Amino acid sequence: MGIHEHVSPRREGSAALHHSLTVQGSHIPAASSGDNQQIPRVVEQEVQGPMMRQRGRNFKELRKMGAVDFYGTTDPAEAEIWLKRVERVFNQMDCILEERFDYAVSLLQCDAYYWWETVPQAMIQPPVLSWDDFLREFSNKYMPAVYCDEKQKEFLSLKQGAMSVADYEVKFTQLSRYASALLPTEQDKCRRFEDGLIYEIRSKITPSDLHTYNDLRAAAIRAERLVKKRQVYLQRQKRGPPPYVGESYSRIPRRQGSFSSMSNFSRVSPSAKRGGRVPSFNPEWG
Repeated sequence: MGIHEHVSPRREGSAALHHSLTVQGSHIPAASSGDNQQIPRVVEQEVQGPMMRQRGRNFKELRKMGAVDFYGTTDPAEAEIWLKRVERVFNQMDCILEERFDYAVSLLQCDAYYWWETVPQAMIQPPVLSWDDFLREFSNKYMPAVYCDEKQKEFLSLKQGAMSVADYEVKFTQLSRYASALLPTEQDKCRRFEDGLIYEIRSKITPSDLHTYNDLRAAAIRAERLVKKRQVYLQRQKRGPPPYVGESYSRIPRRQGSFSSMSNFSRVSPSAKRGGRVPSFNPEWG
């Protein structure tokens, strides 16, 4: 009996299983010698399949999800809103980077597309630019660095003033994106938000309310309600209690035969009827 005859069927099965798990990192079982030519093809389809995803385009679905055309603008805020909107649509559609690039270029219209034609290598087919290239060129054109600097300065000077706490919080969130370097921690964000509140509200916030930004925002809203209630209370105290208004005389029913008018005391004497003077009423007559 040769040495190879001492190999048990269990070891042979284990070796075959190990071979099937180590072929190109795939779980494809090992084939017989006659099927060796089919292994690379199957492995390639399984391993490279996700990487070679078909770049399908569905422009109708893109617009159905809420993407709109961009015609160009001189307002950086408007360009930023458009870009955030299409990025949200891309995330909902689970678009790959190549699809994002093609979709974004297809949404450029009029002046925006005329500008895109001037971008170097933008019109080469097939495209050589990527989605990151589009973001860089779009930001340089419609959202320059000076725009971000102005937003950062606006954030640093933001105060509540006459705004409500809710409106102030919305403005604070919008501008804080441009000053992320100034807010490295949650505590820094809370401290910056608290500094912008008016004194009446800030004085009612305790240090225990500064653990998280959400806790601070809720505490500020509660403090605002207390301040408003106090103002209403002080105004009522200043005006004093409302005067008592009794039942009007016109609503009192008259009893028949009672004293109701001056006509009972203005009885004309016979001499007055003949053209004499009617004497005036004297209170002492009563």
